[in-house]
Amino acid sequence: MGEAAERPRTKREARLEEARELDGKLRALARIAQAVLGIPGGKAKVLVELARKLDRLPRLRATFEAGEIPWTKVHTVTRAATPESEERWIGKALV
Repeated sequence: MGEAAERPRTKREARLEEARELDGKLRALARIAQAVLGIPGGKAKVLVELARKLDRLPRLRATFEAGEIPWTKVHTVTRAATPESEERWIGKALV
């Protein structure tokens, strides 16, 4: 008997696979930050996750990169901000 035809992946399955691959890359980046830069593992993980969240909040990322908001505030804001509420959260963080 021949091999069964493999069914095509659904969009959801493809997104989950991409997320797993990205997660592995982010974990590797956190390990490198710890080993090379001496950043403690927990903080490295938080910073990598922060970078991931800032991908969906470009205005907040730009404000952070300009040095207007410290990373601790950005970390707090990314827990609640959405692309729609980003400007309001930036205003609160700048106070």
